[in-house]
Amino acid sequence: MKEALAGRLACKGALLQLIAYLVRRYAEQMLTDKESLKRRKNLERLNTVVHYIEENYTDSISNAQLAELIHVSEDRFNHLFRESMGMAPLQYMNEVRLKKAMHLLKSGNYSAAEVADAVGFSDYNHFGRLFRRYYQCTPMEAVRESEGKSAKRPGRSEGIKTFEIGSIKKEDPVDVKSEKKKRRNSRIV
Repeated sequence: MKEALAGRLACKGALLQLIAYLVRRYAEQMLTDKESLKRRKNLERLNTVVHYIEENYTDSISNAQLAELIHVSEDRFNHLFRESMGMAPLQYMNEVRLKKAMHLLKSGNYSAAEVADAVGFSDYNHFGRLFRRYYQCTPMEAVRESEGKSAKRPGRSEGIKTFEIGSIKKEDPVDVKSEKKKRRNSRIV
């Protein structure tokens, strides 16, 4: 009887130690109402930017253009974006482009160069470097893997990483020819 009681007390003690540890290490910072409202307003403003990027990823977009969308200076915009998204605006734009590129490559209807141009990369080599850094494989390896062939190099144990951001999904239809035409028309204007 005493041993059972001692076991329960020891278990409760260990649980309380764990709770105390978690509270000390991982307790969230309590935000005041003013701070919470400010943070929510910044996220709403950045939502405009995120939607703009997702709609216009094929175009060349500068940080100055994005800052103008939400009526802040370029420096303030960069700070807000990094603070809220955890990455630079250019990095986010490249992620959006790379995810669209992966979707197009997996469809098997387009060459890697056509896909690079369609998603907004003017330099195929730059596209290839970013693609490889992001997915740990080349665009052609991604095509081969989607065709069922082995895209792995000797020593690789992982396949292709897949991610989703915002409204970008595997099912989003993207037509390379219309994307190219859209890019050409935006350059002319």
